Amino acid sequence: MNPDGSGSRLLVPGGGIDLAWKPDGSAITYTALDHSGQLRTVDLATGKIRPVIDLPGSEGDAAWSPDGSKIAFSWFAPRGGGLYVVDANGSHLHRVGDVPYEYGRISWSPGGEWLAFGGNDGKSGEEIYVVRSDGTGLRRVTDTRGSKDPSWGLIAP
Repeated sequence: MNPDGSGSRLLVPGGGIDLAWKPDGSAITYTALDHSGQLRTVDLATGKIRPVIDLPGSEGDAAWSPDGSKIAFSWFAPRGGGLYVVDANGSHLHRVGDVPYEYGRISWSPGGEWLAFGGNDGKSGEEIYVVRSDGTGLRRVTDTRGSKDPSWGLIAP
């Protein structure tokens, strides 16, 4: 699309939610609004759409790692689900530990080591948690009941 709004084109037939830009701006990952509930990535130069990974259930809340090599996402399946990380090409899927994941935004730390997400441990309500992308170091970082959409930011000196 041009800055004046002209030249727009449909990228995602059928629609999508939970849009996540690839850090280099070349692609967008989204949850398809069809019967699959699958994560898909559209290449902005070619318009080619490909599934990120094919899992039973539904996937959402995608977040690209800062270097564009991995995607963190939520997976909701009949026999459980949780917070997962997969290589951008769909390989090396792993669950990020036993985290109290809730619906909400997932955010990578600027260096790509940590994930922040909204969670509910069943005791304190919705809070923000952080965990290393390998599943270690889980800890709650808020005590506000009702927090679930984190974003990493800079702290002024």
